[in-house]
Amino acid sequence: MPVKELIPAFEKLDGHPALLTYQTVLGGSPNEWTLVILIDNYAHIDKGPLLSQAVGPEKAAKVEARFNERIVDEDLAILDYLPEFSFRRR
Repeated sequence: MPVKELIPAFEKLDGHPALLTYQTVLGGSPNEWTLVILIDNYAHIDKGPLLSQAVGPEKAAKVEARFNERIVDEDLAILDYLPEFSFRRR
C-alpha cells in the first residue's frame, strides 16, 4: 500500500492528527527520514497506534512489514507544546 493511499484513512480519524515527514538533506544521511505526528491530547495515545486505527490491524501489519525491511533505527519522543514557554509568529 503506497503512503499516498494512507492519507484518506488518516483524515477520517477523530481529531485529524497531522502527519509530517521530511528527509534529512544537509548534514546527515540522505537515507534518514523523520515522521512527526501531531495530536491534540494524550487520549490519542491510549487508543493505540494511529496506523492501526486508520486502516485496521491487518492492513497495518502489511504496511509495517514493508517499512520494517528498511528501518534500521527508530526513536520515539513525546513532546508537549506549552504556549507560555513558546512563541508563534502572528
